[in-house]
Amino acid sequence: MSALRKLGWVPTNVVLIGDRKLCNQETMLAFCRMEQSFLAAHPWTDTAKAVWVRTWQELQAGKRDWSVAEYVSRNEMRKSAENRTQYRVCEMEQTLLDEQEQKTYCLRWVFSWSSRKAEQDAKHRQRALEEAEQALQRIARLLGRYDYTHRSLIQSRLTRP
Repeated sequence: MSALRKLGWVPTNVVLIGDRKLCNQETMLAFCRMEQSFLAAHPWTDTAKAVWVRTWQELQAGKRDWSVAEYVSRNEMRKSAENRTQYRVCEMEQTLLDEQEQKTYCLRWVFSWSSRKAEQDAKHRQRALEEAEQALQRIARLLGRYDYTHRSLIQSRLTRP
């Protein structure tokens, strides 16, 4: 990118867009050092999970707010407003430490929420709860019969996927 910029082939305001493989420490630091703007989905790493937990707690405590994203996909253009998928975003700053250069870079992370995804997740949770309830009822009916007379065996059947 630096060489292309020197030749005048890349405008200064270009934004590189990538997938989550772009969001590794080395690549992000390289882009930040050359002041290259980039946009990518961050992989669901332990760091990202910890940031999300902290952000969720701040959202619940009222320290942060969701912003409505005014977006309508082409597939939903014909639907009425109340039947369209709703989106919300929460933007926050995340610091990237450059130990080699003794600098820090401020990155913007955006968490998103989709009403369609929330509905799908709720259905999956409900289905999982119903299946678990059925499995527990089945075991309850078998208690005292067959192999279901020993505590250790019952516990092993309960913890089996």
